[in-house]
Amino acid sequence: MKLTRREMEVWRLVSQGVNIKGITKVLNIGETTARTYLAHIYDELNLTNSSPYRHLYTTAALMYLNRFNNDDNLR
Repeated sequence: MKLTRREMEVWRLVSQGVNIKGITKVLNIGETTARTYLAHIYDELNLTNSSPYRHLYTTAALMYLNRFNNDDNLR
């Protein structure tokens, strides 16, 4: 799984429970941009927006990626 730096920022916020409006304020991006990032992240994780395991999987995967937090893991 490869995510851009910005997608990782969005993903971290999502895993902390921040909603779309919060993401737009923290990252100073538009709502459409935030939703586009989320769509790509969900696509990379093979999750649908309604997946009951989305938050659990996102949190677990983020914890895994944080173990390898270096530039080689980001494109």
